[in-house]
Amino acid sequence: MKQRRSHSSSSMVRFAFFVLTLLVASCAPSATEAPGEIPAPTEEWVEVDLKLGPGPLDFTEMQTGLDGLSSYVATLTIKFDGTESGSPAQWSSTYVMQRTAQPAAWQWTAEHEGRSPSEFLAQRNGMLYAFDVNVACVGGMLDSENPYPRPEPVDQLAGVLGAETGEHQTVNGVEADGYAFDERALAQADLTDSNGELWLATDGGYLVRYFVTTVADERFFGQGSSGKMTWDYELTDVNAELAFPLPEDCPAGLVDAPSLPDAANVVDMPGQLEYDSTTSVADALAFYEEQLPALGWGPPVIEGIEGEEGIEIPQLTPEEQAMMEQLFGTQPAAEETAPSRAYGRGDEILTLFIEQVEGTTHVALYVDRDIE
Repeated sequence: MKQRRSHSSSSMVRFAFFVLTLLVASCAPSATEAPGEIPAPTEEWVEVDLKLGPGPLDFTEMQTGLDGLSSYVATLTIKFDGTESGSPAQWSSTYVMQRTAQPAAWQWTAEHEGRSPSEFLAQRNGMLYAFDVNVACVGGMLDSENPYPRPEPVDQLAGVLGAETGEHQTVNGVEADGYAFDERALAQADLTDSNGELWLATDGGYLVRYFVTTVADERFFGQGSSGKMTWDYELTDVNAELAFPLPEDCPAGLVDAPSLPDAANVVDMPGQLEYDSTTSVADALAFYEEQLPALGWGPPVIEGIEGEEGIEIPQLTPEEQAMMEQLFGTQPAAEETAPSRAYGRGDEILTLFIEQVEGTTHVALYVDRDIE
């Protein structure tokens, strides 16, 4: 949707508002209505005059351009100082969204001073993570057909209609065009006393900076509430390399790695991907040696040992082998086995096992959090 549009220089613009008029319960029901039944809402259109900003910029689609960025950190701090429900109140909330496109991942946090507890949401490797009521990290598999909506801090900002052109400058490392606005551009004329500025990236049109201060009474903040509120939003680390490790108690996610095209008997669950294939052991290993680095899985770091080609995992001792046979029975001997490899990415370790048993190649990949 195109964001920059000019409108009439007149500050009085006629808008039609859709109003739902609910008939109150005290109205007598008609002959077709059951006693005590609330009549259905009726619709009517009314026209009102609103004072809008005199400038050329309309910007209301607040997420414009964000999906085109490879990474960013979005931070919004909201502060209030005044009264709420007739009592003195002073609080602040800070919302932070960190996001990367490859690998596809985001992490959202909310810290509240003088209000509710901290909040946390994250999405990566096919999992959604959150704090539960005990402030412990829990995870659940995502529904690919109904993805969880990304909670962008920018969605808490009010769009503007008629912001005035300001200066062009570099903001948070991005070339941006500035605009100024007041309560008119917020459709709050005669309701608040507001002053704000915003900057849009010259290339991409996304919001880089937004700041507004609003002073109002209960007509805006609600019954018994009045004071000053500020919204301070910044977009930083645009297209930069980002790493945002999950909290230490979060469970592993789905394995971010592909399967061979002929994969059968697939087991795909948090931290584990296993399947059978008719592909040779050598070809399966070559497949992953090509695919894993492309997904960001780099040289492993396990017990301080680093390697460019992965590392070989020690084989079971005779005592360990005997214990495994006692627990799971004697398993057919592997006819061919590739050296086990482990690869690192951020705070995760992916271990790859490939072996051929009775003519079938079995591939197993496991992901664990590398928590020191």
